[in-house]
Amino acid sequence: MASVTTFYRIPYFDNMDRLQSLRTTQKETDRFMFLDAQIHGMYSVFGDGVITGWEVSDNGYTDEFGISIYINPGQGIIRNTACETTSPVVLSNLPTNSTFYIYAVYAGATVSSRKPLFIYASSSSEEDAVLMSQVVTGDSSVSTIDDTVRQYVGFASFLKDELDGHKHRGTPSRVDLRYETKNDMPAARIEGFPADKIVEGKIAEERIPAFDHSNLNNTGLLTHPQIDTLIQTLPTSNMELMGEVASINLLRMIMAMKEPYNTIDRYLVNQLTYLPAVDTDIPDIDVSTAFIDDDDDCGYVVGLPIDGGESYFYTGNYSLDDTIKKIIFTSTSSIPNSDSSITIGVNTTNSTDWDDYTTIAQDQIVALTETGTNLRVGVKFVTAEADSQDDDSLFEDYVEFSFINTTGVADTFHFRIRFYEDDAFTTLHTTYYTQNSTEGWFIGDGSNTEAFPSYGEAMESGEEASLSLFPRLTDFDPGKTYYMIIDAWQGDSFVSPSSSYRFITNGDSNVCGPYGHLPYIRGFSLMFELTDGSLVQLNT
Repeated sequence: MASVTTFYRIPYFDNMDRLQSLRTTQKETDRFMFLDAQIHGMYSVFGDGVITGWEVSDNGYTDEFGISIYINPGQGIIRNTACETTSPVVLSNLPTNSTFYIYAVYAGATVSSRKPLFIYASSSSEEDAVLMSQVVTGDSSVSTIDDTVRQYVGFASFLKDELDGHKHRGTPSRVDLRYETKNDMPAARIEGFPADKIVEGKIAEERIPAFDHSNLNNTGLLTHPQIDTLIQTLPTSNMELMGEVASINLLRMIMAMKEPYNTIDRYLVNQLTYLPAVDTDIPDIDVSTAFIDDDDDCGYVVGLPIDGGESYFYTGNYSLDDTIKKIIFTSTSSIPNSDSSITIGVNTTNSTDWDDYTTIAQDQIVALTETGTNLRVGVKFVTAEADSQDDDSLFEDYVEFSFINTTGVADTFHFRIRFYEDDAFTTLHTTYYTQNSTEGWFIGDGSNTEAFPSYGEAMESGEEASLSLFPRLTDFDPGKTYYMIIDAWQGDSFVSPSSSYRFITNGDSNVCGPYGHLPYIRGFSLMFELTDGSLVQLNT
């Protein structure tokens, strides 16, 4: 005979019970009817609705899935059945320009899996479903999501309504601070009032208490005096800042990327990058005296030791919207010895006089005080001549000589220098001849030096020309003396031979082209900040 439980007298079967008897069958039926009625009764107390979670949020728009929403995990009761989702659910392809409602719906498998289905419908009332949110959509996005329509389980909804309408009573009497107060109120009545309940109005500064720095969260390692000192030194000494390092790395990356992709900087603002082999329109060639080699493989700006050892490079003028507040400049450059130098200058008045330029340090942020609204960048090269250059017969690293047309007629000339390994001129080492290549050859009159023309130099009878050759130092053994013959090609024969010169080199240049022993810039890049915060494009 079946035994029964203590409180609800639910039958259960033990050893030797006859399970096939009618009495036993009836008790088995009664037992499950009791469980079914009690579970149903318990869930009827709570009622259908959301227990926790199942919040609805915008999930964006894609061409493939259209408008979609995101429903986070949660629990609820639907048709007196406990339901739960443990992972997010996304509803896609929602209707555009519509107002509809999101539901959690009881389905056939929910009774065993506890998982509901999520649907949308135009009606605000659906059977066997719990309302979670109202959604309004536009052409391709969610306009609003209203969760205030959410249906909570009955017991939770009752508690929420009671709490929302609850008012404290005490001494002094407390009131609903949100709706039943106006104008001034004694502080005693708002003790403990949460700040997020303040929706409008203004609190006087004197009513806000002072906070001790040590009581704040995330106070960091610096004291207030240390922070003040840091701010004072930022304009002149901030090499340690990662932001400045990042700016330098960005500028150098732009220079590196510009060589294969020469238009990359045309999309950047408040920034200028110059590579001699790419940007042929940036230099002001009318006033620049430094040599600009725009060869595709070896382009750079080089300071030659001729014309007194000083030469200058200037960009064209750029008109800006306002004055420059700060600037940072970096370059790829080389200074071969302590007697040579490269100085960077900035001018904001469209001047090409070096005395009007403000010199700036490289690789750090510099504050400018100039009031002009233009921008020119200048570079001053100081190039030291080799000590042996004082010896008229011995040249070091480069060759400089004069030639006078003594033929009695105007003619066009090319020039040749042959380097021999012995003073008997029996073993030829190498030859530099302008008719074969003008690389490294220059001609000038002492105030203006330019690359030797590929078609030769036209000279009147009796005219004198100053010529220079900068050979590739890697063509020579360092420290070894070579013997030279310099002559000129008149068109049908060589004239004015000279064999009293010697040449020696340190041989320390592995730079592309013949100018590695001289100060040079392979390119530069800069960024600036304007006083009014405006943005301009320069590399267009």
